[in-house]
Amino acid sequence: MVYLYCVADGVPTPTVQWVEISENGEFIYINEPADRQTVVILTDESATKRFACLAVNVVNQLVSKDVVISQKDPKVIIHPESQVNDVGSISILKCEIQNIEFYKWYKNGKHIPDNGPTYSLQLEEGQDQGDYACVGFRSQDAKDAMSNTATVLITGVSTFRVLVRFNNISFEIGYTNRESTMFKSFSRSLQTALEGELSTSFELFVTSIFSGSVIAELEMYFSDQAHNASALRVMISDALLSLPEYETDPTYVIVTSITTCIGEKVNQGGIWYSFPDAQLGTTAESTQVCPLYSTDQVSLATRYCGGDFVSGAMWSSIIIFDCDIRTTSEQIERISEFEVTEDNGGDVADALANVTNNTANLDENSTVTVSRILEDIVGLENPDESITLDVVEVIDNVIESGVLGTDLSMRETSSSFVTSLERQLATVAAAGMNFTSVLPHISVMTLSVSSYSLENSLKYVAFSEGDSVIDNFEPDDVKTLFEQIIPTDMVGASIALPPEIISISQAQTGEDEIRVYFTVYQNSSLFISNKLANKSTKEVKRQVGSHIISTSIEAVNVDGLVYPVKATFLPRFTNINNTECVFWDFSLDDGVGDWSSDGCTYNKTEDNRIICLCDHLTNFAILVDYYEPKDSPIQDVLTIISLIGCIVSIVCLAITIFTYLYFKKLRSKRPQLILINLSISLFFLYLVFVSGINQTGSKKICIAIAALLHYFGLASVFWMSIEAVNMYLVFVKVFYDDIEYFMLKVCAVGYGVPFGIVAICMAIDIDNYENAKYCFISSGNIRNFGFILVIGVLLLLNWAIFFLVMYSLTCGRTIANKIDQSKRKIVIKRLQSAIAVSVLLGLTWVFGFLAIDSDSSARDGFQALFCIFNSLQGLFIFMLFCVRQKDIRDAWNGCYKEGDRGSRVKYTTNTTNKGKVEDRSIPLTNNSTEISNTKSN
Repeated sequence: MVYLYCVADGVPTPTVQWVEISENGEFIYINEPADRQTVVILTDESATKRFACLAVNVVNQLVSKDVVISQKDPKVIIHPESQVNDVGSISILKCEIQNIEFYKWYKNGKHIPDNGPTYSLQLEEGQDQGDYACVGFRSQDAKDAMSNTATVLITGVSTFRVLVRFNNISFEIGYTNRESTMFKSFSRSLQTALEGELSTSFELFVTSIFSGSVIAELEMYFSDQAHNASALRVMISDALLSLPEYETDPTYVIVTSITTCIGEKVNQGGIWYSFPDAQLGTTAESTQVCPLYSTDQVSLATRYCGGDFVSGAMWSSIIIFDCDIRTTSEQIERISEFEVTEDNGGDVADALANVTNNTANLDENSTVTVSRILEDIVGLENPDESITLDVVEVIDNVIESGVLGTDLSMRETSSSFVTSLERQLATVAAAGMNFTSVLPHISVMTLSVSSYSLENSLKYVAFSEGDSVIDNFEPDDVKTLFEQIIPTDMVGASIALPPEIISISQAQTGEDEIRVYFTVYQNSSLFISNKLANKSTKEVKRQVGSHIISTSIEAVNVDGLVYPVKATFLPRFTNINNTECVFWDFSLDDGVGDWSSDGCTYNKTEDNRIICLCDHLTNFAILVDYYEPKDSPIQDVLTIISLIGCIVSIVCLAITIFTYLYFKKLRSKRPQLILINLSISLFFLYLVFVSGINQTGSKKICIAIAALLHYFGLASVFWMSIEAVNMYLVFVKVFYDDIEYFMLKVCAVGYGVPFGIVAICMAIDIDNYENAKYCFISSGNIRNFGFILVIGVLLLLNWAIFFLVMYSLTCGRTIANKIDQSKRKIVIKRLQSAIAVSVLLGLTWVFGFLAIDSDSSARDGFQALFCIFNSLQGLFIFMLFCVRQKDIRDAWNGCYKEGDRGSRVKYTTNTTNKGKVEDRSIPLTNNSTEISNTKSN
């Protein structure tokens, strides 16, 4: 029930009557004339009724504003829409709200004088821009509804809001009134000052001035499209800081773009996306587009420019587009559909390089397609550096994939890759450009040099790692040298050009400049030979035994040299004979090419390098007969023995560690604490070895396993040496003073020093911890100096201490005088234990060292001894220091019989001082016989 009340005044006095307004606008009278009050009852809860009050006299009739009576909430039906219109045009904003009586419009949160559902705006200047919204009101219950905000912008106008502090102006109350003379004067002066600093036209509107010296809030409007939003923002800031008559606070110049999200470059998921300027309320597309091999050629990402006129334009989150990238073969097929032109050659080359990076998914059919696309790319004869890099990368990826192998059906394809590379390098050389690229499987260089530079020979060298061929090239592995002399034992493959080439080049080109290009291939996968396939047998493989190195001079045919080209090669294999110097002759096998020895001769072998002499330029290598070394049958047996022994040792060490930690009195002395730490190191060494030595599937996991094996291997030997040092202190220095914090110090050595060694080795070259066959350090300096040398030094120390202790126990006068005949049996028992422990301190590791450089038969024997004794080291410790010790057996028996911890360690100790022999020898626990006075720290 709602009461409506109406009062009207006039002469003569008007009569008042309430009416209901129907949907078609007709009046329905609901009370008698002159009744000022009426009652409205809504029988339908969903109904909405509209009423008005009529005031009538003989002069006039007036109708009041509508009164809406409803039990439904106001609801916006039509929201005003954001618009971008030209200056001088009219923006019309429409709004419709149900169940309300009247409208109000707001601009940037402030009420503006218009009360209808439609608002018309004449766009005359930048100030007319803003956020507009309508609100519907109802007096019945004071409810209202507000529409969404519509942003109105002027086409081509960039708007900025600026907060700036001027330190030399004092704040006065007149600045608070925008209509005051002081406020207007400040605005005009600032406009004039900025016009002298800014080189582009603009409008300035000072919205407010605050205290704090003077802080001015400005709006600046730019219609000059010669500058983007980012440049304008910088210009505004610089101009404000350069005003001569204003002391602008450099820490308080805040410039916010209101109508434009400023373009930026953003990294997401490791990928960079670049977005241009975007107007408020629009969506920008990234400059990066989906690759050629995707189904749709669209932008990689989009980004909405949101915000409002009050808070400013703000970028929303990036939306990544699904480029519908399918299998590698489909991607390559998609690229092949494009006709390669000057305009898209770079994009095609880049796309091809990206796709072939997925080397694991390349197959024979896709590789053939790649070769054809590459032929089209190099056919453009474009010397652009990025295209050349892509060409080299594509070929490196193909080599990495291993698809070509030795399949004779792929000979034409593999030869095509070589030809394409040489054509592209010739194009770069013809342009006089110097270019270098070193990738894991291929290295190239183009060089434009004067004839003077070749007078002392020009060399292109791929270095080696001692007598080992480099598996993957690094940038420093390949260099061009002029006068430098490189020791032969550093060469993996090299080629030296004789000075005779100068006269040949000048005669054919008439130029002093010589444009030469080099290539070195890590392996021969691009050179599939019929000749080698026919000459190989099961026992002997005729194959390329070195890197392949190539040299050519652009536009010059070099043949029949009197002073030959010198090529040097490090053989890839050791079991070889019948070495032959050859080159790849493209005139053979219908233009596909094959190896030929014409014009090339073997010169000599020096420092294990083969030196060849050839009277022309092309791709050079050596062919060898390679005898595959057969694995010794004992290796499989040793693998099984090692695995079983390690598992047994893991179990035994676990029992040993548990025993000494479980019974408190067994770990109360220094020798036992040392034994516990030694057992822990060996336990983890065996555990990591058994579980991880063959985890070569993941590079990161394999490196981690190798590093752990390195660490625990060193830690185990360090704790053996700590045990040896403790024996020295006990037996040799019989009356030595207790070392303060002994255990703390030796823990730092036993665990800290190995950690430091491993950290340094990994920092020097972490790739040494990656091995294709097993997860351990690869052969080389890291293994030699960071593992083998350290263990060798510690073993020498252990053996030296062992002999000193043996001498002290058997021949030393001090011990002999202290021990009478009745105690001789105890000393002998100690001596037996010392010998057993000393075996563990180094004897088994010596077998490993003896196996390094022995002949094959002796090596097998030493390896067998090494595997048996080392893998069972945990078992030896368990037998010697658990099973053999009476006090440990008594402790477990007591635990079994009594059941409570108080009885677990109830075993007797002889505390008689007379004739006592101190137990300082080894980490034993023979407390049933005598007590050690060694202090544990």
